[in-house]
Amino acid sequence: MTKEVEVLLEDKEALNVIRTRFNVKEDRFDKGLVFVQKILDGMSKNKAYVEAFGVSIDKAKTLSSQLHRGKWIQELIKYLRPNEDSLYFGETKRIIGRGMEIINNPKSSNREVTEAIKALQPFIKAEKQRLEVDVSIADNTGDSIVTQLNDKIAMLADAGKMVNEAGEIVDVELIE
Repeated sequence: MTKEVEVLLEDKEALNVIRTRFNVKEDRFDKGLVFVQKILDGMSKNKAYVEAFGVSIDKAKTLSSQLHRGKWIQELIKYLRPNEDSLYFGETKRIIGRGMEIINNPKSSNREVTEAIKALQPFIKAEKQRLEVDVSIADNTGDSIVTQLNDKIAMLADAGKMVNEAGEIVDVELIE
């Protein structure tokens, strides 16, 4: 087992659940973990396959896409990919904390307080724009995909939200 695999096995129980659910042999699973980690680090599928499985680049070109499309590999990618919010959570917390220090400091000038409030506005707006939509498969077992999408769109519209071209949820004003 490589050093990279040992690092990845910190959450061994969750990874073992994935391995057993898809009935993957342990040695292949370890190589798959290396493959996924290299892809998540930005390496191409072919190069990641060469490094994980120790084969030639020609063989990797024929096998890497098939492995990458495998359900267990996709499940590993979903599990191991860091959440976008978690990437900058510490930084965001530090910025908000510093802004609040300036605002709450009685020695801060009016200009400093105003600038701190302006700097905090994007973080406040981002929190307001987060819309949690409960999706329960058990509740929608008989619904078609179109019906489910229509329901989700209705929920967004009721909350005064809309999805823009970039796929972000934004506030909109009701036009009557």
